[in-house]
Amino acid sequence: IGTLTRATTFPAGHVLQVVQGPIYSASLLNTSTTYVTTNLAVTITPASTSSKILVMLSQTYDTQAGERAIEFALYRDGSSIQDKIGYSYVRGDSSNARVIGTFSYNHLHSPSTTSSTTYQLYAKSNGGNQVYVRYSGVASTMIAMEIQG
Repeated sequence: IGTLTRATTFPAGHVLQVVQGPIYSASLLNTSTTYVTTNLAVTITPASTSSKILVMLSQTYDTQAGERAIEFALYRDGSSIQDKIGYSYVRGDSSNARVIGTFSYNHLHSPSTTSSTTYQLYAKSNGGNQVYVRYSGVASTMIAMEIQG
């Protein structure tokens, strides 16, 4: 007696899987003037080369006092796919000038692979000033959703 196998084909736009990366709530100091990882990442393995991946992130930041700026970028496996997805700038002459905030970003990507793929949030400090790419106590997270192509 043979075994009956049935392949399921989902229509385009159907959500195939959802993966959430680690949630971070501890501060992370950054003084680099070039993009460096924030350790906010999510890894997903697409089922098909025609799949699209919707990357969603929520990020907190703290620019501290004085003249400070922070810029964010989305990377895939260590290579930039979108620069300047978020930016914050504060200019102040006193020690009280500071911006604490959050931003959300969504990006639909076509990786054209069935290999494990990691999306990462990178940040840089414009001018090399001290900035916190995560604000202590406030959660930052990244989610990847595979969508049938």
